[in-house]
Amino acid sequence: MNAYKGIADFFKDNLFDKAKEYQYSESNIFILQNNFVGLASKHGQQYRNIVHCTNQMDGREPLEYARDIVATWIFEDYMLEVLQNDYFEIKLGGADKVREFLPNEKVKYDSDFIIVHKDKRYKLELVTNYTDFWDRQKKIHLRCKKYDSLIKEKAILLGIGLTSKNFLTIDFENPPKAKYISQHKYTKKPAQEIEIRDKIQLRNFCTNSIIEELHKIIKLRIENFNK
Repeated sequence: MNAYKGIADFFKDNLFDKAKEYQYSESNIFILQNNFVGLASKHGQQYRNIVHCTNQMDGREPLEYARDIVATWIFEDYMLEVLQNDYFEIKLGGADKVREFLPNEKVKYDSDFIIVHKDKRYKLELVTNYTDFWDRQKKIHLRCKKYDSLIKEKAILLGIGLTSKNFLTIDFENPPKAKYISQHKYTKKPAQEIEIRDKIQLRNFCTNSIIEELHKIIKLRIENFNK
């Protein structure tokens, strides 16, 4: 299952409504409507940026890739909305916060969100699974560049299983052991494989539970810092 289909199922095929609710640009609406002709005609730069992003497509056609990305942005905006709470604030981070396709050379691997708590900032990366792979294999796969970036940023990873309705968290301040994969089955690129066991556990999807887990990680970091 691709990102677009998985996220459309999650929102019960109301992606257009969500895009309008979040005031997405006309170019992104064209992409959701499969209107590549209109995109090329009225938003030529966006069209060119998409077709030139060959390194990120992983074998997908340009329109399929673009729809996956726009659907992913919508899900990120949804998570940004539902995870706001009294303990910490979550903001968009990284290059994707402009919600427009950037030229290939400007694509970065910055984390999706920034958590702000008492003037401290923590990077938060959202990873989504659109099948039951995590449940079946008890493993999560990350691109090597993403894995390295999470370690460098000392980020927190939040994984959401859309099909299985579950989630997991990983604190990259103390990175988990990973197995190197020279060529991933689907992306054909190097990846890192992390086992889902011990402290890394799948839990039932619930926004309050996610907030509690993120709260625990931040609290533990503060306690360790003050020791």
